Amino acid sequence: MLQGKYLLAPLLVCLLCGGCVSDGFFARLQGSSQVLARDDEFVILRVGRDDARSLARRFLGDAERYWVIEDANAPDPIVSGRQIVIPLKQHNLSGIDFHGYQTVPILCYHRFGDHGDRLEVSAEQFREQLSYLREQGYRVIPMSDLREFLQGDRALPKRAVVLTIDDGHRSVYRVAFPLLKEYGYPATLFVYSDYIDNGGLRWRELEEMVESGLITVQSHSKTHDNLTRRRLGETESRYRRRLRKEVNGPTALLRRRLERKALPVTQDHDLWQSRHGCFQGCASGLQAAGRHVRRRIFSIILLTALLSLPGCSREVKQAEEQSGISGDYDSPQTWLRAARMHEDQGDLQRALFDYRVARTLSRHRGDIGRHLQRVERKIEEGVATLMQQAEHASSRGDNRRARALYLELLGLQPNHRKALAALRELDKKRSLLELKKKRESARRNQRNKRTIYGDEKYSDEGDSYTRQAILEAAARSKASGQLLTEMERHLDRYPKDSELRRRLIETGLALADKAYQAKQLDVALDYLNRAEQAIRNGEAQKQALLKARKHYAGELYSQGVISFRNEPQKALSYWRYALKFDPGDEKSRLRIKSMTRH
Repeated sequence: MLQGKYLLAPLLVCLLCGGCVSDGFFARLQGSSQVLARDDEFVILRVGRDDARSLARRFLGDAERYWVIEDANAPDPIVSGRQIVIPLKQHNLSGIDFHGYQTVPILCYHRFGDHGDRLEVSAEQFREQLSYLREQGYRVIPMSDLREFLQGDRALPKRAVVLTIDDGHRSVYRVAFPLLKEYGYPATLFVYSDYIDNGGLRWRELEEMVESGLITVQSHSKTHDNLTRRRLGETESRYRRRLRKEVNGPTALLRRRLERKALPVTQDHDLWQSRHGCFQGCASGLQAAGRHVRRRIFSIILLTALLSLPGCSREVKQAEEQSGISGDYDSPQTWLRAARMHEDQGDLQRALFDYRVARTLSRHRGDIGRHLQRVERKIEEGVATLMQQAEHASSRGDNRRARALYLELLGLQPNHRKALAALRELDKKRSLLELKKKRESARRNQRNKRTIYGDEKYSDEGDSYTRQAILEAAARSKASGQLLTEMERHLDRYPKDSELRRRLIETGLALADKAYQAKQLDVALDYLNRAEQAIRNGEAQKQALLKARKHYAGELYSQGVISFRNEPQKALSYWRYALKFDPGDEKSRLRIKSMTRH
């Protein structure tokens, strides 16, 4: 018995040296993944101890592209012993396929803390939301990836999500940044430059966050002003100059201060975008190639609302239900069955994918090549026909029909550059047309609507409201925001109407006081600013406005002092508002500097 035991060793050596044991034996012996087939398009393998990240590093050259492997093999996880396919090329850069188009939720945050503000998220809530993203399989991508996706240059994960943070509050650095580092999630900050080192984030904090590689910084304008409307008495040329200053100034400043930190500041904000609310929306209205980018504000809202967002669970569910792959991945018959099923359904792009995988597994089979050529001819003929029809529809001005045809074309050939460019152009025209219709509708409503000033109704057939009706409402102290707007509109047309100007200033001050007493500080500031814009040379009116500003600033400073001991953040908020009401309030300025220094 002992002699037989010793005879096994040389026998095993002979077997190994003689080549009787395959490479797969060594792979299983060592626990590494075994490649079953490979060409320049796909790798089919049996998973060993590797996970998706290590496989992506090995075959795709980047561990962060692990999602390519997971999405290609959804819904089952990448586990040891499973057969999987790894696409080596990006087959769909547009996100459009036979079943629809991919959408990307953009989650927008503002402040972080526990003060009960509706735009504020606590650290606990933020952690809970980030955990939910990870647990539910969402993949947080940087804004730059989304931009490349919209241009048709990059594929995205099926459950891609973008995180953005507006304004540039200090709580971003104190609360959000540590949690983003913990989870390894990228985010984009949209900061308005006048706020930096002036109550908001400091330059050194921005530099540190950018250096982490997770945070990019973009412009949110210079002053956070409303760029969608002209100021009272502002000419078109002055309005455009102000827009350029709001748009170009912060971008240049961020590049100058943070370029050495490898900050990818973009210059994609054209004047049209900024004029129509680019900085109020922060890309909330982006549309390109038929893919709507949606943005959601999360404060106390539970993150489970993500389940209802288009392009998230719906896309994954489609992948699970329509993949058609059942059987061994290393068997050509498995992929041929799936290819025939998808071809019968009309999903030629997916059929082409399946046939190509089958060819990778069995390159000597001529029937697979013939199947491939047949599907490729169908796609080419379909693309040529749809392109001709789409161009014809576009030339006739039927943009809706043309858009549908381009989408159908891209379902056949997702990376068709000409169709993508045409679709982007159609979407731009549609956005401009919708804007024009909104403006015309607003003008019609102004001519025909009946509005209530207090408890009195006024209307006029030829114009929105007569001058006399406005003055009568003002005389009876029926102050309202609508009345102030009508005053501004009439004064814009008749700037020499001194009586209407005086009434406008009085109404603005009355509305500001009413809003201030109701603790609506931002509203009060807006009314004061609108009243100030109406002042020309009236010294008494200037003094009345200055007196009101100093009065409110003084009260806010006192409230801050009272709150400082127990609620320092609330005190800081009071002093910041005091500075907004009266920029010359040195006491509040010193208090803010003292607090932000520590």
